[in-house]
Amino acid sequence: MSLTALIDTTNKTVYPTGTVTFLNSLTGAILAGPASCASTKDTGGNDACQASASLTVTSAVFLTARYSGDTNYPAVTSGSAQIIVNDFSISANSSLTTSQGSSSQTTITVSDLGNFTGTVSNFTCSGQPAEATCSFNPTSVTSQGSTTLTITTAAVGQLRHRASSEGPRFGWMTAAILPMLGICFLGIPARERRKGSLAMLVVIAFVASFSSCSGSGGGGGQTTNPVPSITSLSPTQQAAGSNLQTLTINGTGFVSSSTVTYNGSTHISSYVSTSQLTTTLSASDLASAGNFPVVVTNPAPGGGASSAVNFNVVTGTPTGSFNVTVAASSGSLSHTTTFTLIVQ
Repeated sequence: MSLTALIDTTNKTVYPTGTVTFLNSLTGAILAGPASCASTKDTGGNDACQASASLTVTSAVFLTARYSGDTNYPAVTSGSAQIIVNDFSISANSSLTTSQGSSSQTTITVSDLGNFTGTVSNFTCSGQPAEATCSFNPTSVTSQGSTTLTITTAAVGQLRHRASSEGPRFGWMTAAILPMLGICFLGIPARERRKGSLAMLVVIAFVASFSSCSGSGGGGGQTTNPVPSITSLSPTQQAAGSNLQTLTINGTGFVSSSTVTYNGSTHISSYVSTSQLTTTLSASDLASAGNFPVVVTNPAPGGGASSAVNFNVVTGTPTGSFNVTVAASSGSLSHTTTFTLIVQ
C-alpha cells in the first residue's frame, strides 16, 4: 500500500525540508522511510512538503509519521492512524492441566479482523512433550469461531516389576547374632558339634543372645545398626524426561542415619520411620530410559547395604510444564498463540 504524509505550515515563503519516517505507534518500529520531502502547497496556498513511501501490510497496525525537522521548522510526530487489514487472530486459554495416559481439551478461538471472511485451517501444535499428540475439531473455521484442541498423552510404560528384587537373606537380628554364635560354639566339644543339627544351632544362637554365652551380665554396649532391606519403591517407574520425582522407599531396618544411593550416586534422604525413607530424583536422574538401582546403607557399628531394587525410567509422556505453540493459516496469512501444558 502507498503512504503519503503532508507537512504543512502557515508560511507562504519558506518550504519545509527534511525527511518523514513511518512508524508503528505501538512498538516504535520503523515501517517505511525515511522519505525525503518534496515541496508543495496546501489548499490555502501555504508552503508544505509531501513525503511518500510504500508499505506491505500483513496485519492490522497503528501508524504514525515522524517529521525530522530542518533549520526553519521543528521536528514533529503526527497522531496515530489504524490500518485495518482483512486478517484473523487466534487465542487460547493460558494453561491446560492433564495427566499421563489421558486426553484433555482446550478451546482455540479464531477472531476476524477487518472484513475477514476467509477460512482458517492447517492447525498444528509444537512444543508438546514426548509421546503427546494434538488434534483439532473442527479442522477449519470460516471468518470467526473456535476449534477444540485435544492433547493426548501416553501412560508410563506398562512393564511392571516386583518392587523387591533381592533374594532370601538373613534378617538383621540373625546377622547381629551370628558372631556370638561363633563364640559360643567354640566352647562345645567337636564330637558334640558334629552331632548337633542346624535347627539346634539356631536355637542355641537365640539362647546365647540372651545369656551372653556364660549367663553373666553383658553390660551396656553400643547399639548395633541392622542391615536394611528394601521391600518396595513408590512409584516403581517414571517416564523419561520428567521433572522432579519424590521416591518413597519402603522396607525394614532403616535408621535416621541411613543413606540412599540412586544409580551409584548418593541422594539426600528423609527418615520417616524404621520402615520408610523418601528421596528426590532430579530431572537428570530421569533424563533417559533405563533400570537404575536404589540401595539403602546403614552406618557402623553393624549396618551395611541392602540389596538393590531397580527404579525404572521408561517410555511415556513426561511430567512437567511445557510451552505449546498453536499455529493456523489462511492463504498467505499465518498466526500463532501459546499456552502452558502441565502434565502431572
